[in-house]
Amino acid sequence: MIVGVITVDGRQVGVIDFSAGVAADSMPDLGGYEHEGRDWQSGLAPSRPQVSWADHGHAAHLSDRAHHHTTRQPDDHIGEGLNGSSYLAARRERFATEMRDHPEVREQVAGMLLTEGANDPVPVAESLMNRMDFTGGTLHGGLNSGFYGPIRRGELPGAIEHLRSNPELKARMDHAIDAAIGGSNLIHGATDQGSRSDPNGMWQGGRIERGGNVYNDWAGHGGHASAAAYRENLMRHVEQEGAQASTAEPPSDL
Repeated sequence: MIVGVITVDGRQVGVIDFSAGVAADSMPDLGGYEHEGRDWQSGLAPSRPQVSWADHGHAAHLSDRAHHHTTRQPDDHIGEGLNGSSYLAARRERFATEMRDHPEVREQVAGMLLTEGANDPVPVAESLMNRMDFTGGTLHGGLNSGFYGPIRRGELPGAIEHLRSNPELKARMDHAIDAAIGGSNLIHGATDQGSRSDPNGMWQGGRIERGGNVYNDWAGHGGHASAAAYRENLMRHVEQEGAQASTAEPPSDL
């Protein structure tokens, strides 16, 4: 149900829609960037379904389209006293709970991974979880925020159906989700994901390039400085584990 219109300088850039509960945990944020996504379907063959990389294409600035994100603040005390993957797993436990309570959300995350990075899906899952941890949002809210080009273009149902008919491919996406939930950190706390051609694609803060995607500090939710602070705090906890392991006394021989 559409209950309002969002305008910028007299132009309509979006609507406020409370259908399916999407707007209940989100609000317009016109300060960042979204990317167009990749042409994931071009690499699918009927006999042996495969997904090949393609360029994301041209991204749209958010002044041309409403971008929804949650208003909640993250709980910075989650995981205190832990480090490394244990710290990350503690911070991401609420996403595991969300997917257990709402199996359709897990299926939607898997479909998003197929469209965004099927050949290297773990960091794509990490980016979503880092961004929602950073903003205090839910996976459902992140998927429906306008961030992902294929989802905006209505391609998510087709991706989900493709996974349902390809158990091996679905298992790969599920494994990626589980790895991220378990505390993987391939992108070192990056909160953005896209291509070089995206407006934020060449930003150097936290920049890691792998599998056809660029991961770096997101420009939304307070800008690059806020995303960098989140990333640096996360990495301090992760690096503590490595430091403690390197200074631990070796076991004595019996």
